[in-house]
Amino acid sequence: MAKDSEIIVDYVSLSRVTQQNLSSSLNVNTAYSVNGTKVVGQRVIGFTPAIGTPLKNAFDADQSFAIGKKYKKDEIDALANALIASASASRH
Repeated sequence: MAKDSEIIVDYVSLSRVTQQNLSSSLNVNTAYSVNGTKVVGQRVIGFTPAIGTPLKNAFDADQSFAIGKKYKKDEIDALANALIASASASRH
């Protein structure tokens, strides 16, 4: 167990609103939330590695799409078509 003088340095208050610093590592058993949003949780394992050909040059990340404040069908169709073309290009 830590001594009182050590707790002051490595203690995070749940009610303090000013900036706090933690110099030691943080071990999270369940979750750590900020303003009710979970930002750190337990490690998730069991993912299957990706297989197949990577999409490296199939999608133009610099291509721009016009999307207004209210989504219009033609705007969404343009984005969907680009994604479909990207998927098709990666299979060939």
